[in-house]
Amino acid sequence: MKQTTAIANWLRPLATSVARWCPPLLSLLAGALLLGQPPAAHAQGTSFTFQGRLTDGGVPANGLYDFQFGVRDALTAGNAVGSTLTLNPVGVTNGLFNVTLDFGAGVFTGAARWLEIGARTNGSASAHTVLAPRTPVSPVPYAVLANTDALAAQITALTTQLATFSNHFATNIPVGVPVVSADASDPAFLGQGLQLFQTVPAPPWVNGTATGVPSGRSGHSAVWTGQQLLVWGGDLGGASYSSSGGAYATASDSWTTFSSFQAPSARAGHTAVWTGTEMVVFGGSGAAGQATTNSKYHLGNGEWSAVTTSGMPAMRSSHVALWTGTRMVVFGGLNNTGLLADGGAYDPTGNAWTALPTTGAPAARRFTTAIWTGTNAIIWGGQGDSGELATGARLECTAGVPQSWTAVSPTGAPSARSRHTAVWTGTNMIVWGGQQSGAFLGNGAAYNPATDTWTALPGTGAPVARANHVAVWTGTEMLIYGGEDNTGSLSSGAAYDPVKNKWRTLDTATGAVARTLSTAVWSGSQLVIFGGQSGGTPIATLQRLTPQPAFYFFRKP
Repeated sequence: MKQTTAIANWLRPLATSVARWCPPLLSLLAGALLLGQPPAAHAQGTSFTFQGRLTDGGVPANGLYDFQFGVRDALTAGNAVGSTLTLNPVGVTNGLFNVTLDFGAGVFTGAARWLEIGARTNGSASAHTVLAPRTPVSPVPYAVLANTDALAAQITALTTQLATFSNHFATNIPVGVPVVSADASDPAFLGQGLQLFQTVPAPPWVNGTATGVPSGRSGHSAVWTGQQLLVWGGDLGGASYSSSGGAYATASDSWTTFSSFQAPSARAGHTAVWTGTEMVVFGGSGAAGQATTNSKYHLGNGEWSAVTTSGMPAMRSSHVALWTGTRMVVFGGLNNTGLLADGGAYDPTGNAWTALPTTGAPAARRFTTAIWTGTNAIIWGGQGDSGELATGARLECTAGVPQSWTAVSPTGAPSARSRHTAVWTGTNMIVWGGQQSGAFLGNGAAYNPATDTWTALPGTGAPVARANHVAVWTGTEMLIYGGEDNTGSLSSGAAYDPVKNKWRTLDTATGAVARTLSTAVWSGSQLVIFGGQSGGTPIATLQRLTPQPAFYFFRKP
């Protein structure tokens, strides 16, 4: 019943807050230690996340660094406790970095401990520079952590008791007691004589500023830096292409135009990735045909620089690219020789390319999808030489460097398709929509690489079939928006929650713009969408959406 869900959902954040309340006790000058697991779900493990700030030459560091972490039993000198962890490379942006550390059991036993950190530029032959002073780890949290499992058990028991009470309460709602639903015509409430008395509407779509916005386009690239949306290139319509772009800051609702000096040639159908300091642009085609050069844009100094052509894979368009943490991986696509089944890995630090392994590589394709799991790149679907494909492969990587391909199981996979979307949830790749032989698709499935298995998504409540839409992962839901079907550009969308295995419709009555072939990112709190085509015309509209549903309050008169 809805009250059961509401109470359970209220308790879960309480349980999670226990885990999130503990880390501030471990706050350090260099960073913060965060628990690896919420106690309501698992017994407390030995891993934690360290968030730190690094300066290099007196200014916030940017780029890739090698780190060493060790636990000591004294502020100076003293003895090592447990083994030393070496992590490299680690991306540092504006001085900030995040790493997961696990020293194993028997290290944090309640006695005083200090964290010793060493750092050096990635790939340097020099020894790690040990940062001073060591970072103290207070013994206070141990008592707190020891009690989280007991508290979690109490919360679980309370949840069960409240659920039992709620199931009774759901059919015996007293007069005047307000209850809430996400359904304005909730049959469970209306059937008991309750009346709707208050509505909290879903947040509206918000238009970004038109000042400084890049011109209308499709086939462009977009990356999210953590603070800004970077847009570049694209098809302007009328056989015209763009070599311009800009950075949009959500916090200030403002655009900053990129420098045009040494910018890549105008193009569309290219790809771009964000490395933590630079946007790397690869491939695409323009008015003169296939682009011949690639570039990277350094956001800090606003300058373009060339990407080496030595060892570079053949130029192409309609391919996919992703960032592994150390490499830009490019695969597939199309050029004047036909569809491609190869690719390359680009190291922006060394400005060097290496070819991807060919053994076990997916078949040649374009309009495919690629996601990064943290250790693997997964390529799936797309258009092959004989039509749409329902195949794919995992590219296993070590420290972000590609090693080998492993085929994705075809058992239970969605039907063959191209122009679909895929997102990574942290455990599963969710594939949805697309088209096959001109027919639009409105289904999908979730792929678990740990078990190499597929699970179909429910059809109930799913959005209408479409292709060329956008999809983002919010941390709890996959948002689908826009795209096209036989009627043209769409202004509808939906959110899929894999935990509930349920779809809900996104509110689009508050000014959502119909569009296809657009780009979108998740800012951490909002869907940010730019460009595309509407009715066949390139558009320059940027919109933001906070995907909270409307809430409807009922009570018995």
